[in-house]
Amino acid sequence: MLNIKKLFVLSLKLLAVFSTMHAEASVNLSVPLPVPSFSTAPIGMHEPQVNVSGQQVLKQVTRLLELQDLQAASIELRQGLGEHKPTNAALLYTLATIELQQNQTKSAVSSLNQALAALPDFTRAQSVLAGIYTQQGEFDMARPLLQAAIKRQASASLYGMLAYGYLKQQVYLAAKAAYQQAIVLDGLNNSYLKGLLQVNIALQEWSSAESILQTLLSQQTMEAELLLVRANIAQHRGEDIAAINSLQLALSLNGKTSSQTNNIRWQLAQMYLKVGAFGSANQTLTSLVNQETLPEPKQIVVALDYLLIMGQAKQVKQLASSLLSNPAANQSFQSELWMLLGRAELTFQRDANAASAFAKAVKANPLNGEAYIQQALLLRSSNQQQAQILLARAADIETSAVRALTLQAQILLDIKAYDRALLALTKAYRLAPDTHGLKENLSSVERLVQLAQTQL
Repeated sequence: MLNIKKLFVLSLKLLAVFSTMHAEASVNLSVPLPVPSFSTAPIGMHEPQVNVSGQQVLKQVTRLLELQDLQAASIELRQGLGEHKPTNAALLYTLATIELQQNQTKSAVSSLNQALAALPDFTRAQSVLAGIYTQQGEFDMARPLLQAAIKRQASASLYGMLAYGYLKQQVYLAAKAAYQQAIVLDGLNNSYLKGLLQVNIALQEWSSAESILQTLLSQQTMEAELLLVRANIAQHRGEDIAAINSLQLALSLNGKTSSQTNNIRWQLAQMYLKVGAFGSANQTLTSLVNQETLPEPKQIVVALDYLLIMGQAKQVKQLASSLLSNPAANQSFQSELWMLLGRAELTFQRDANAASAFAKAVKANPLNGEAYIQQALLLRSSNQQQAQILLARAADIETSAVRALTLQAQILLDIKAYDRALLALTKAYRLAPDTHGLKENLSSVERLVQLAQTQL
């Protein structure tokens, strides 16, 4: 399954929280910062009242802002706060807008909280403070402010912020409801549609997700990100060819060198492998292995291993050889690549070449137990003593111990060394008692030992 969070890198921006809701909170410093207009009488107790004295303070602040003297304007507001308490909420809100312009977010939060302490139902202060908390990822702090503001002044941007917080916290049903409300109020906003699309994917509501996706694709220039989402949906619906078509189109739109391009190539290669299009898979993997940034080594090893199983040994040799020269291939990865090369050589019955590759795998990573085992298997008929030495080394490595001990026991059984075979199998059983068939093999060897003892 494709990772939805990595695959669906959509711009769930907060839609310019301040500029959308209140332009006064995000005006560029090169433009005079306007002082918010406040009514002279409260309206529904959610706007601050400004008396004559307060208006004089704001008038002086306006003059200072026109001169771009934000510091003097802040001082004027702080002085006014001590003298004109009836207008504190308005002055504090204005101070917060200036502090935001100066990137003094912590001070702005304090000023807005004080404004709300003076006037708890101050809707604009609630909205801007919620926007700050949302941008900081403090969704639990933002949510009650948003809910309170929505009760008095419902807007698409408020619902959008509420939905975004729920989405980030994976509360998908609430996020879905909030995004739907935002879309009712602003149905042409792609950010809300993208948010709802992500929610539908998380809820695995594929039909709804596809419907939203088609709306997005029809409303704007086609984006690689949206095509990746379409490919993901197609995969979930078992439509592999449709997924490949979307990935191919996304690749054509995304240029040639970005990290996302390599991600698309990797997904495309896996889809080609899935449908058995090995020629296309090889071509895509070849374009990947020549890049400086590679997929996870384990993922590449799994893909090449699958190619090898499917009879693509020649292609595996070419790809593994290219990867060995890639600067991004560390020692551990190189060891796995030598293992693949060795196994590929075995398919052509080139035992000497295979043995050389397995030896290089050990050199690159002395803890590659499987490399010792493969060397031992090649020597099993011609040099049992050396094979046993190699298996003993593999048995000392945790990841290969059980397999090495089991093979040791098989070789010992061939030469009728039943006691030593029993000892090897007993060690293996202690390490992994749930290994399929191991208990039965242990019982069989125990009977052989007993039979051998009765014949002495």
